[in-house]
Amino acid sequence: MVLLGTENMSAYLRKMAIDGYAVKLDLPELRKLTSKMKRISASENQIAKRVNASGNLYKADIEEI
Repeated sequence: MVLLGTENMSAYLRKMAIDGYAVKLDLPELRKLTSKMKRISASENQIAKRVNASGNLYKADIEEI
C-alpha cells in the first residue's frame, strides 16, 4: 500500500484479491484534465439548479455562474 501511495485498505485488498497486482500510474496531464472536467460539471450543475428553481434561464444568470 505504501509503494502505491494508497490509504484505502479496502480498495487495495479488493484489487489484490481480484487481480493479484496493482499498478501505480503517474499521469499529471490526466489529473489536470479531470480537474477541469470537475469544474465544468459543477458549473453545469449550478445552471441546472437555477433553471429548475425558476423555470427560466437568463443571460445574467449564465454570466453570474
